[in-house]
Amino acid sequence: MLGEQILIGILSGVIIAASGYLKSRTVEEFDVEKFMQTVMVGAVIGFIMGALGCSFEEAYQFAVDMGLIQLVENLKKAIVRHFKK
Repeated sequence: MLGEQILIGILSGVIIAASGYLKSRTVEEFDVEKFMQTVMVGAVIGFIMGALGCSFEEAYQFAVDMGLIQLVENLKKAIVRHFKK
């Protein structure tokens, strides 16, 4: 069940990231870092959904309230900077 919820979260992140790129593809180039961040946030939301047994909206609000969205962004930036050295 938890694995299924994480998979749903990742899939949601991929769909949201892809639609965001398609919306602005004439304005900006594809950014792999933004794409991966959205997918990672989706995975976190999926994990919360599975662990707490709540809806996507409740899991997202929980993640925002706990600062998890910002944490994912900060971790992504740290990883990218580490590998760009």
